[in-house]
Amino acid sequence: MIEKVGLSKDQLDRYPHEFSGGQRQRISIARALVLNPKLIILDEAVSALDVSIQSQILNLLIKLQKEFNLTYIFISHDLNVVKHLSDRVGVMYLGQMMELASTDKLYENPLHPYTKALLSAIPSIDPKEKKERVILQGDVPDPSDPPSGCPFRLRCPMAHERCAEEKPEFKQIEEDHWVACHLYD
Repeated sequence: MIEKVGLSKDQLDRYPHEFSGGQRQRISIARALVLNPKLIILDEAVSALDVSIQSQILNLLIKLQKEFNLTYIFISHDLNVVKHLSDRVGVMYLGQMMELASTDKLYENPLHPYTKALLSAIPSIDPKEKKERVILQGDVPDPSDPPSGCPFRLRCPMAHERCAEEKPEFKQIEEDHWVACHLYD
């Protein structure tokens, strides 16, 4: 398994401090694969790596996903990485699912105000491209004491009275696109 993740058997006798961050990540992936899982949860799996190593690990994950027929739950704050790796994306706020859709649908047509704000913050590689940036006001509420109604309402530019009174239902708006927002009632 160690060779499948891009390391060699002669490295197995090394001490942990002798491995780079990317090599340690490869070892973690190999350890998970030894168990022959169908599902692997990757929580910020590449966030501590530099960009070139990130790319190598992401390409490795894609290769292994095909080879072993794996399903990943990939948790990340890096929306470019999420777009690159994911087939479906769920956007959460204070532990609540706000939106769920195929990657293409979500990035092309975000419905929830929080998703729109997140996607507006992704830097463009085209310096001529002008996109409207959604700046959220206020601080993130304490997750142990979330606000009544919609958890995003205190920072939402579209919030209205109902948002404070009633938690929005997570419902399908179109095929393969779900959202929890009163704007779509």
